[in-house]
Amino acid sequence: MPDKLFYPLMFVLAGLLVASGLMPAMDRKPSGSVSFSAAEAEAGYQQLVIEGDELYKMVAGGEAKIAFVETPGGLQAVITAGAGMLEEDPIRGPHYRLAADAENVFQGKRVRVTVRAKPGALRGASQLRMNYSTGRQGESGWIVRDLRPDFTEVSFEFLVPAKDSDELTNDYLAIRPVVPDKTRELIIDRIVIERVSGGAAS
Repeated sequence: MPDKLFYPLMFVLAGLLVASGLMPAMDRKPSGSVSFSAAEAEAGYQQLVIEGDELYKMVAGGEAKIAFVETPGGLQAVITAGAGMLEEDPIRGPHYRLAADAENVFQGKRVRVTVRAKPGALRGASQLRMNYSTGRQGESGWIVRDLRPDFTEVSFEFLVPAKDSDELTNDYLAIRPVVPDKTRELIIDRIVIERVSGGAAS
């Protein structure tokens, strides 16, 4: 093959190889713990919002199935669980792990957790359970809230225990459908954890 054809062809092939190598990275979904965005930090660390691509960071943690669905209104997390398949331990089921910045902001503070959710299309859950856990230092316990046919916001408040300076435990927010029998499906599209002042936990 003449040089004037060979070298341009090699450049094209090299470009294709680089592009194909980048494709998996471009399609990779967010994972890991949730933390404050730059805008949330600038606003004074008042709210931590989990929505859009941040929903991908949910961990199954047990026998529940988690799917993510793109809709015209945005990304939705769909949780399906069977009766008796999840342990009571919050991290043995669907949950989000909070990053160190969120743990530091929320420790020793009263927070309000608000979940925007609705029953799934297939055996939709009529209730959900939520639990804010700090590991050995305590948790909110399981909070049960009723759901409506369409998206609604349900919430609870919790006084997050302060950590010892050398404490290495992590904070988690667990969310799952209440499953009285067979299976139940729950859809979530937004979660907000915010600092509040005063008031009793509920």
